[in-house]
Amino acid sequence: MLAIGVIGILIELINPGGFIAGITGVAALALALVALGNLPVNWTGLVLIGLSVALFYIEVQVSGIGIAGVIGGVVFVIGAVLLFGGFSQPDLDGPSFMANTWILVGISAVIGIIILLLIKASVEARRDVYKTVEKVSVGQLAKTITGLNPTGTIYMSGEEWSAVSDTGVKILPNSQVIITNKDKLILKVKPFELNE
Repeated sequence: MLAIGVIGILIELINPGGFIAGITGVAALALALVALGNLPVNWTGLVLIGLSVALFYIEVQVSGIGIAGVIGGVVFVIGAVLLFGGFSQPDLDGPSFMANTWILVGISAVIGIIILLLIKASVEARRDVYKTVEKVSVGQLAKTITGLNPTGTIYMSGEEWSAVSDTGVKILPNSQVIITNKDKLILKVKPFELNE
């Protein structure tokens, strides 16, 4: 329950505004704190889990190579094991409440998989370079959507482009124009004449 609460609050911090993850996380943390009152708690484990949450948050906010996330995962596993009694045997005279080890392993595995997926996506995003396909060439024909006085919109190669009348002459809507120059995302055009 503690891990669900931490994950819910972490999701709310990463992607604010939905409130569902944050509210669920706070409710899960409240239930976890109630449960902690009935279980023998090692506060070192709780501090280590809090540290792992901070490391996960740092990993999401800082574009690194995943070191903070990997360390956070290891710290989470150690903190989860230590949280409810650590490696020692339970006292014979007290209640022997223990957290299920398989639940801790499952939560740790899910967190590890999420971290690995985030690292993989980050590496792929750095590797990919956006490539544009140049669909505009000087001398190409286009059709005006709006009148150019001297700026407006034209339609060419299946796309709408911002255009400027090269000569400053007003060009009517639905007129044929020729591309004379390209300045980033603005095309310079002139009216198309049949004798050209």
